[in-house]
Amino acid sequence: MFKFHKDRLQTKQKLGSGKFASVFPYQKDTQDFKWVVKRIRADDADALLSSLPEIVLGFFCDHPCMVPVKGYFIEKDSNNESFNIYMKLPRMKETLLNNLKDRKRDKNPYSEQEIIRYFYSLVCGVQYLHSNKIYHGDLKHDNLLIDNTGSLKIADVGIAKHVEEEDSYQTLTGEVGTYQYSAPEIVGADRKDHKKDVLAKADVWSMGVVILELCSLDFRLLNSSLPRDQLQARVNERLASLEGKFDSSLILLIKKMLNLDQKERLDVEVIINEIENHYSEMLDRDFLILNPSYQAQVLKEYEHQIEMLKKQIQEASEKSEVEKRQLTEQISQIKIEISQQKQQNEDQIAAF
Repeated sequence: MFKFHKDRLQTKQKLGSGKFASVFPYQKDTQDFKWVVKRIRADDADALLSSLPEIVLGFFCDHPCMVPVKGYFIEKDSNNESFNIYMKLPRMKETLLNNLKDRKRDKNPYSEQEIIRYFYSLVCGVQYLHSNKIYHGDLKHDNLLIDNTGSLKIADVGIAKHVEEEDSYQTLTGEVGTYQYSAPEIVGADRKDHKKDVLAKADVWSMGVVILELCSLDFRLLNSSLPRDQLQARVNERLASLEGKFDSSLILLIKKMLNLDQKERLDVEVIINEIENHYSEMLDRDFLILNPSYQAQVLKEYEHQIEMLKKQIQEASEKSEVEKRQLTEQISQIKIEISQQKQQNEDQIAAF
């Protein structure tokens, strides 16, 4: 909950809207651009219950590539059985969809580095969700936001699913995502039971569509409700149009993400490794720190240095006290650097 001041809600300055919700500035004064409020209309108690997962998961998701829910307030309409849900969120600059539309209008294609950076942020955010058994289910440009620093963040977990081991999900909303971005096994004629592995690979498909469209400088390119042969032909056509414009490794990666056979589709961890292996020069340390495995790798290297120095001390047992003291001082210094590194990681993630 948060102390909701209705007079701060700038309803005449709507920033965006969807089927059930609208977003407005939430300001103490005209110079306050820090927060927005997403207002969700629930016509009855059942609709209210179906909206609660977005609040719960929004509070739970603590990652620099996620848009966090910072507070909520529920208001019952005194005239009927409906409710208004107000969620307080940090203000973003724009949606990736609006950014893409502007780029398309201005004929200003994304550079490969821009795409790789968006790609890496997106997949790190999805990896965080999947590691917590949460599957977004509606990844698309509308639900990806860009902040004032140009960083991409995942929003709108309203139809996300939480799945325990091997169980079909207990649906949180009963909805699936947008069919232009949903995987064929979710919305197609051969749709499957939504188990954990199916939902994970469905998010991979959606990410593949998003990156394909950034490369193509266009949107709504695919339709997963098409017959499989038609969908495959359209995927092949779109991938072929990228040849010569982007690195072949990126095109191949997108192709593997858009494999119609979800069992053959890449895992999120493999995608991250592929990006880091092929495009490390495009990802400075501020980006790599988004990946927990990279953080662990950096700290592991420090620990290795300490073990090597301890070994040297042991081997130097018969050497001068001066040399042993120097090695001990080096170990102390590395331990200080490890502590500083951990704090720096936390600071960078908090500021991302």
